[in-house]
Amino acid sequence: MMKRNDLPVVFLVFVILAGCKKGNEGTPPSIVAKWDLVNDSAVYHNTPEGFTTNYKGQPGDYFDFRDDGKCYTKECKVYDTLSYHLITDTTAVIQGFGINIDNPNYYSLIKPLTYHNATITSPDLLVPGVAGTGSHRIVNLRR
Repeated sequence: MMKRNDLPVVFLVFVILAGCKKGNEGTPPSIVAKWDLVNDSAVYHNTPEGFTTNYKGQPGDYFDFRDDGKCYTKECKVYDTLSYHLITDTTAVIQGFGINIDNPNYYSLIKPLTYHNATITSPDLLVPGVAGTGSHRIVNLRR
C-alpha cells in the first residue's frame, strides 16, 4: 500500500509522462517517406481557354520517396519510378515530374512540407514566344 508521502511523486511522474509527445519535434520534416496521394492536378494554359485536370487519390495510391534518390509511385493502378535529388529541404529535381523534358535546372517546390503534409509544385513550362501560356503540376500528399 502507498504511503501518503508517495502520492506527490506518483502524480509528478504521471504529469511528466503525459507531457511527453510522440513525434519528431527535434528533427525537420523530410520528403523521404511513403506518402498517401491526396490529389494530382495539372493546369494547362496552352490554349486560349486553358484547362485543368484533377485526379483524386484513391486508397492505395502513394508517392514513396526513398533515401537512394528513387520515388516509387502508384496512381490509379499505374506504377512508376522517378529519380529525384533534393537541392534544399524544399526544392528538388524530379525526373519526369510535371510537364517537363527532364531539365536538370527545372526545380519543383515542396511547400508546405510538414510531418503530415506535402505539396509538390512544378514550375510553369512556358511556350517560347507565346504570351499567357504555361503548364504546371501540383501534387498534394499526406501521411
